[in-house]
Amino acid sequence: MRRRMGLFLVVALVAVLLSPALSPLPASAGPDNPGADEAAFVSMINSARAKQGVAPLQVDGELTGLARAWASEMAGGTCGPRPSDGRNGICHAGSLSAGVSADWIKLGENVGMGGDAQAVMQGFLNSSGHYKNLMDPAFTRIGVGVVWSENGALYTTHRFMQVAGESAPKDAEDTTDNGSEAPPAPKPARSNAPKEPSAPPVTEPPPPPTTTTTPPPVAQPSRVAVVLQALHSASR
Repeated sequence: MRRRMGLFLVVALVAVLLSPALSPLPASAGPDNPGADEAAFVSMINSARAKQGVAPLQVDGELTGLARAWASEMAGGTCGPRPSDGRNGICHAGSLSAGVSADWIKLGENVGMGGDAQAVMQGFLNSSGHYKNLMDPAFTRIGVGVVWSENGALYTTHRFMQVAGESAPKDAEDTTDNGSEAPPAPKPARSNAPKEPSAPPVTEPPPPPTTTTTPPPVAQPSRVAVVLQALHSASR
């Protein structure tokens, strides 16, 4: 997955439940006005956060555009068909950081598909992974995209972001989930410790001393003749 420094909280769920506890959708929401569905999602999310004492999320235009683009991809079939009914499935984007220009620290994504915004929202609230993204106090911004498919299904992408310098509680919980990616490990600091001494060079032992043998003197022919003559005279 293509990502920058930061933690990506990635969870998926097809939301199919209706909930009377959620506020009714605006009358104009639906296939003819997906923007009203997007606004309804933001309102329901911030309402749920307020009940838990968590600060509301601000709508980010750039995130909204990216969320709409990915919702359109899912509705168009980029995730493949669902085995259960053959409808186009849902999946996470290959990179949450692609197209993000803000100095972000943390990014997250929820994706869902269902009959309407309330059904999908209830599914998010009932899922522990989605709920962590919805309630994460570190996130300060959100972008919601909604696209209706030709067969009447709502596809939505919610992008969450923590931006450097924006207020977030210091004790915000790190809710890294499966599929998240940690920032690349920093390069190791240069050590000031002395280097280990290199091994001494290998020295071949000196060759053994050479024993010099003095050859016997060579007999001179003239001397040999004198000796033989003396021996011949003595034998008479």
